[in-house]
Amino acid sequence: MNDPDNEERLRRLVNILQYPAASIQEFLDYALSQSIELTASKFGYIYHYSEEREEFILNTWSKGVMDECRVAEQQKVYALAKTGIWGEAVRQRKPIVLNDFERDNPLKKGYPPGHVPLQNFMTVPVMKENKIVGVIGLANKSSDYTELDVLQTSLLMEAVFAAAETKKAEESLKRVSTRLEMATKSARVGIWSFDYETGMFLLDDMMMSLNGLEGPGGVVELSVMRGIIHPDDIGPAERSLRESIEGNGEFEMEYRIFWKDGSIHHIRSIGSVMKGPRDPFAKLIGTNWDVTAERVAARKLREEIAERLKIENALRESEEKLRVIIETSPDGVAIAALDGTVEYVTLTCARMWGYESPSELLGRNIMEFLDESYYEKATYYLNEMFKGNMTGAAEYL
Repeated sequence: MNDPDNEERLRRLVNILQYPAASIQEFLDYALSQSIELTASKFGYIYHYSEEREEFILNTWSKGVMDECRVAEQQKVYALAKTGIWGEAVRQRKPIVLNDFERDNPLKKGYPPGHVPLQNFMTVPVMKENKIVGVIGLANKSSDYTELDVLQTSLLMEAVFAAAETKKAEESLKRVSTRLEMATKSARVGIWSFDYETGMFLLDDMMMSLNGLEGPGGVVELSVMRGIIHPDDIGPAERSLRESIEGNGEFEMEYRIFWKDGSIHHIRSIGSVMKGPRDPFAKLIGTNWDVTAERVAARKLREEIAERLKIENALRESEEKLRVIIETSPDGVAIAALDGTVEYVTLTCARMWGYESPSELLGRNIMEFLDESYYEKATYYLNEMFKGNMTGAAEYL
């Protein structure tokens, strides 16, 4: 026999994880509203938490709570040491439930005048790699909070915070990509040539600036260029030039230079070898530009990609926990596409419908499993659900 409450919980879990939020704030706001409805609470909040600073940073309050809250000074940042019972989830590193909030408790510090009256209260810490990264609080459920509330909320918020981290990583990647594109478009290009017969460089004004040299463009000795190039890059750069001369071809290389202020710049150089058939000496002509910003952005991009992979692994772990909840539920769970094709069935559901394996149901239309006398009723309810006019349970033969 299906439990409508548990079915509703599972549906909301899936809804939250699939919600197409445009920002992290919108995603967490939606997650909080769904958590409140999921547990039949009236109020709720989500705080981020910093273990290094021991501080709570408010992310969102539930809609309507501010209308009833008349606290004169509403803070957004709280020190752990100054919190009462709601901070115990961090201090004890476990969920805290008070189903009779008015009863005396030595851990309570009371709440300021004008605060919303609380009848019952539940707060759950959100963990990531054994660190508390957030806290969700829910209050004023019409009945007592249960262990199922704690379990569902804990697993849900793990998945929500992991998904939020993924969204954060995606936003960071987008910003880095934009900066990288801007750096490439605004790159300043310098032009130079090198005469092997005289051993002298001819640099234009921009090349002088790119190499951190003072004065207008002109003739620069080879020793000067060697003096500003990073020692580890002199050998590879000269080998690249020699190979290009021997092959009478083009060259492309990168090297680092030291400016007078001590900063290191990454320079990319592209050019060609000019050498006549009876000319024993070659001339090189090239263009250079500073790719330092690009290199820094690329390094940050790699770091953010590595962090995103960690986040995605955590998300997969949370999704696996959600899968375990669904598959071990005493209710039978089936998911069908809008055209009625069965896409997912738990073993419990398959056996409820008289089958030994979920694979026997996959790909079939869900209407096949109803008695014909219920087709009209089922079609009506499904159409109402698609329109958003109806949720909940219905009985069928």
